[in-house]
Amino acid sequence: MTPPTEPAADVIDFTVLSAAERDILTLLARGHTAKSIAALTGRSEASVNERLRQARRKTQLGSSRELARRFAAQENRDEKSDLDPPAAGGDAPLRLSVRKGVIVMFVSVIASIGIAVSLVSPDTAQEARLDPALDRLLAPARSEPRGLALQLAGEARDAAWAGAGEAALERHYAGLRRETGVVVDKAECRRTLCQVIGTLPASADHARTNAAMEALQGAAAAPAGLTLESAAFGSGGRFVIFWRRAGAQ
Repeated sequence: MTPPTEPAADVIDFTVLSAAERDILTLLARGHTAKSIAALTGRSEASVNERLRQARRKTQLGSSRELARRFAAQENRDEKSDLDPPAAGGDAPLRLSVRKGVIVMFVSVIASIGIAVSLVSPDTAQEARLDPALDRLLAPARSEPRGLALQLAGEARDAAWAGAGEAALERHYAGLRRETGVVVDKAECRRTLCQVIGTLPASADHARTNAAMEALQGAAAAPAGLTLESAAFGSGGRFVIFWRRAGAQ
């Protein structure tokens, strides 16, 4: 018999996926496209596709839709197994084993995302650190850009790296200002993240506005040592862009 080219659903180790990859697969399983997922999560479409590519590589599946379907099916099985009451007789050891598997998966995911747990349920102290204008721009409360803002607010400043990162971003956006007219009000770096706040040029030309937004998220011309993480755009042309220190988690 010819061996299958892809692993069976019951042997895929979903714990190797990051929290962002799992969230994107959940949305994909619900029928969303990369474009609609990008709009929902505040990411660029390229960022969504990159995370899907990484998820396929980690699980050795060639189809994002198939991976999303299997991930959703596994999540549903785990949920049902964990909620079912213990059965009498020979079924009890099996159900206990499933519960242990769910616990191990949960602990593994928490350990892998570390501080990102606080992005799902940000604490009151971190919320209070957000500037009111930034707070309004980063609604809804559980969006990825808001989580990144809270993470940055909770980080200590690595003075040596942060200063170099801010200088690199100022040079980067000075070039974009000449090309697109975008204005950067503030560039701030801490230990692993940088945050850039600014305004798009006022224009009734939607094509020009879209071009400026695409340029702001263009990872191809990223400053050295930084990786584009996420972006959010609000009313009045206000925007916030997040960059991550290369190699930092």
